[in-house]
Parts: sequence; C-alpha cells; structure tokens
Amino acid sequence: MRSPIPGDRPLIDAVRAARAAPAAMVALREFYADVAAAVAAVGQTCRACGACCDFDAYGHRLYVTTLELALLTAEPPAAPAGPGRCPYQHGAACAARDRRALGCRVFSCSQAAADAEQAIYARFHERLGRLHAEHGIPYLYLDLPAAAAALAGGDSSSRTAGRHTGGRDMPPRTGTLTVVAFGDSITQASHQEAPYRWVTLVQDQLNRRLSDTAAAVLNAGAGGETSREGLRRLQRDVLDVRPDIVLVEFGGNDATPDDGRQVGLEEFGDNLHLISTECRKIHAQVMILTFPPIIDAWHCWGRHDRYAETNGPNAHVERYRQAARRYACDHRLALIDIARLLEEAARKDSPQSIILPDGVHLTQAGNRIVAQAVADAIVARQRPLSDV
Repeated sequence: MRSPIPGDRPLIDAVRAARAAPAAMVALREFYADVAAAVAAVGQTCRACGACCDFDAYGHRLYVTTLELALLTAEPPAAPAGPGRCPYQHGAACAARDRRALGCRVFSCSQAAADAEQAIYARFHERLGRLHAEHGIPYLYLDLPAAAAALAGGDSSSRTAGRHTGGRDMPPRTGTLTVVAFGDSITQASHQEAPYRWVTLVQDQLNRRLSDTAAAVLNAGAGGETSREGLRRLQRDVLDVRPDIVLVEFGGNDATPDDGRQVGLEEFGDNLHLISTECRKIHAQVMILTFPPIIDAWHCWGRHDRYAETNGPNAHVERYRQAARRYACDHRLALIDIARLLEEAARKDSPQSIILPDGVHLTQAGNRIVAQAVADAIVARQRPLSDV
C-alpha cells in the first residue's frame, strides 16, 4: 500500500539523510548536467521571465523529490513565498538557479516544445527514482512550496508538506506512475495544442484522482506510423523509459492503400504480440486502444478503389479494430475501445463535434472523450493495487 508520510519529522529526517550522503549530492549534480544536455539538444530556451514560478497564476504545480529538496533547500529562501509561488523567486529571477529541480530545468513557456519536454521529463524522472534507491535515500514526491515551508517551520497549514489546494492539505505523493502512450497520429494529437491533447489530459486527471501518486504520461505517438514502424522505435521510446503502463494504439495506418507500407491483419496481430510481450518483460501493464472511426466522405482514402470491396476505409479499418479487440481478449489485456465511445458520441451530438474535417483526427471534444476513458481505465487498475 502506498501510505502518505504524515507530519514534518519523516520529511526532515529524509532530507537530512540526503544531505548526509555526499555521493548522492554529487550524483544529483551529475544528473542535472545530463538533463541540461538533453534540454539543449532539443533547442529549448528559457526566457527567465519568472511567469511559471507563480504556480497558482500559471496553473501548474512543481513537485520535487527528496534529493532535489535536500539540495535546493541547503540554502533556505530569503523570505517566505506568497501563496502558490516558488519560495526562491525574486521578481523574475531565480535565487537558486544552479540548484533548481528537474521540473524547472525541463519545462518552458513554449507550447511548441511541450512534447519534447514531456519526453525528457519522463525519461529523467524514472532515472531520478533509481538514484534514490541506489543511495538508500527515502523517496518522497512533494509540492515545493509546502515542503519548503515545512522544512523552514512554516505555519500549520503547510506542515504536512503535501499539496495545498483550495485551502486543503493533501498528503505527500509517495508513489510514482509512469505511462507511455505508444501509437500513431491519434496518440500524437499534433492537430491540437499540447494542453488539449488526450495524453496531456490523462496526466492531469491521474494527478487529480490518484492523490498519493505522481503520474507522468509520455506521448510517444508518431504521425503516419504503422505497427511495423512503431516496432522499430519500441526500445527507445518505450522500453528504455521503464514505464508502469503502456497504452498501445495502432491500426489505422496499417490499412494504408500504399502496398509498400500496408500491414496485413496477420502481421498486425503479430506486431501487437511483439509489442505486448516486450512490454510485459519489463513488468509493464499493457492496455490496447482501438483506432477511432473514420468518416469516409471526408477522408482522402474515401475515393480510393482499394476500399470499394470493403465498403469504404472505415469498414476496412474495422477489421484491424476487431483484431485489436480479439488480441486484448485472448491475452487478457485491458481494452479501451475508444472507437465505440467516439461513434456513440458522434451519434448523440454530431460527427463534426468529434472528428476534424480530415475525417480521422480528433477535435478537442474527441480528445476529452479518449482522455476520460483512458484515465478511468488506469485509475480502476491502480486502486486495487494500492489496497494490497
């Protein structure tokens, strides 16, 4: 069972243990150097405007681990922070820039860099967890302002070092959950800005609904890919991250009219099996998602002769959906049948409310439907585990 650690004493003891382990502090500095190299490699730059340091106004939270908190608070803030703000923010400047946490180092105000930043964070956050284990440091995942206030002997409203939301103290996040969404353009959802993509929405929901767990959901979608092409990057984009859960969504591009790229139904099933088997070898749960409905009259494949015998591209892709459903059933994997959910929503409202004019990609409403279904499935699987 993931039990929150109550009170200040366990927090103080954990931070003291980290500060008393010089090898761990050196390893953390080396870790941050690797983070800086990864961030530089994607061309991300921070304008140092200080906007994201005002957490409440910016609409996000900053969580830190035990090791990060130990290094960051080695020099206490000069003055208490305002509500929902970073205690090390002085105007637009950071008073602890060389000691700042992983989240500060990775994230910027650029929406264009959001996918790359999320990928970097997921990869390095998993490594940060291993760093705690290697040096025998208790792993905690805490809201920064509340944790810093607790260490400094702040008021009683912050003394649990949990999340402070709407005047309520929440327990510290003592568990982590890493999810990789592995698929094609439906997963990538590049037709929407990052905050409205279903993968981002799933992460938001999990962090609201799993109160003792810090969830990171990595978007490993690649537009236009078949399951065969996805296999080529499985190691790099999925297995190397060592996720707890892998969401697998392919099938639409497997049905392409391009003879050189088309993946037959038998090979599609084999590819699902290879992906699932490799993920389960690293003890990741696998969840299968079906490909969304296609509006034949809108889609560029709708006029292609190849689909005349199967009554259009949507009916042709339905064979791949059925193969995915059978595979999930036969191998006792969780199935998230987003195709049926989206079809039902389109009937109740209108196809235009769910599917973009290209006939296949999802609107913001469509992304919300997928996010709700995925988050529900993950939460349903996590809750029984937390009670063991």
